[in-house]
Amino acid sequence: MNEHYSGPGIYIEEIPVDIPPVVPVETAVPVFIGYTERVEYAGVSLLNRPIEIESLSDFATIFGEAPAVGGFTIEIDADGGIAGGIFDPNQKGISRFRLAYALNHYFLNGGGHCYVMSVGDFSSPGVMSEMSAEHLRGLSALAEQQGPTLIVMPDLSGIKPIDPDDETLIDWIRGQYHEVLRMALTQCAELGDRFLIADVWGGDTAKEGVVEAFRAGIGYDNLDYGAAYHPFIETSLPWRWDLETIHLSQPASRAADGSLVQPGRCHNLALAELLVRGERGDRQAFLGVYRNVRVALDQYSVTLPPSAAIAGIYCKVDRERGVWKPPANIAVSAVRALPTAIDDQLNEQMNIDASGKSINALRHFTGKGVLVWGARTLAGHNNEWRYVSVRRYCSMVRRSVANALQELVIDVDGKLVEEMIKASVKEFLMEQWRAGALAGATPEQAFFVNCAVNPDGERSDPLAPRVELYIGVAAVRPAEFITMKIHL
Repeated sequence: MNEHYSGPGIYIEEIPVDIPPVVPVETAVPVFIGYTERVEYAGVSLLNRPIEIESLSDFATIFGEAPAVGGFTIEIDADGGIAGGIFDPNQKGISRFRLAYALNHYFLNGGGHCYVMSVGDFSSPGVMSEMSAEHLRGLSALAEQQGPTLIVMPDLSGIKPIDPDDETLIDWIRGQYHEVLRMALTQCAELGDRFLIADVWGGDTAKEGVVEAFRAGIGYDNLDYGAAYHPFIETSLPWRWDLETIHLSQPASRAADGSLVQPGRCHNLALAELLVRGERGDRQAFLGVYRNVRVALDQYSVTLPPSAAIAGIYCKVDRERGVWKPPANIAVSAVRALPTAIDDQLNEQMNIDASGKSINALRHFTGKGVLVWGARTLAGHNNEWRYVSVRRYCSMVRRSVANALQELVIDVDGKLVEEMIKASVKEFLMEQWRAGALAGATPEQAFFVNCAVNPDGERSDPLAPRVELYIGVAAVRPAEFITMKIHL
């Protein structure tokens, strides 16, 4: 009894029922799946575990660096110029694992904190059968984890065949790649809290048929939970050259009078040794050659699938404008060129196709650079879910409401709680409408909320839902609602 009651009578004490506010969940937290230098840190295995990082420095500390490119010899002429031996690592296919480079591109394009899941180290043979199996195991482990909201797999999409003209091998590699994508789409749809950013395999070449092959292989299920981008990007990121294993050849030659000229002082030296000798002695002889070699090497930069940069752009748009804004008409940073040009005609074919599988283009515009020129999901024929922003926004609404009210429904009962749940969700959607996320001149045009507590009466099944929420939001146009049913 309350000690302040001063006499007999009827007293009414109102006990408030606390309804937690609905707070928007994070929407742009990618998980990058691929290969790392280390699969163990501080005595703990990193394999198939999503590890959260805040920066590229965090990645280097935990997982190590990108694989170094080396093991070849550069020919130097008598004057210290380049005579041969320089090649493009993108074409040779000797650098199969590019996750570290992809993460760099992600952060340069606005990315924030993210997860990295290592499915193996650089000792992996890098053949497609094993890479696809390792990615499938990684996805299975990821299904048990909460936190990531975007899936990116840059190592898998960048694998190249030994023989680029072997069409049978190419078709088999594509099939393995598409199998992994289909599993990722299934996971996204079943969990409802993540979205796949896919690359078109073969997007680093100008070959015809890569878009058609992607559409044929991606399947027909759960396409609204993913988006694809084409082509690859020739970035401005330099390769990590292995100065210890890149050697110079400056062999003996004949002078004009026919006499034998002995090999130059740089003959059989590694680049690292060349740099050391230049600091100790003849700077012109050694450092001059070193500079010539570095200029020749640095003409080549890393070509990457676009998914990492797109993930960074998703993060930037969500952070600065809102998840309901389309991640399109935005310049991609750290780009030198695109391996293939997409004109208006090809862009239309990629955007709208009889199969309904839309693919978003990256295009170069004079004075603007390379822009993301599309914001559709793979479900181009789905009137409700054809846009990336709509799919991701509605997933955010569903997860935000479910997370906020999940603990509440354990003990709820009665009309009072039903109205309070409706009020809490309406307040959340009202804030969304004020922020510009929902269309409509009035709240009534922008959303509706219906709620039923114990909709089927007393439950004999303890696993049956205690609360059913029906939420409609006008995410695209006024009076056109996208409805969601949420069981709590």
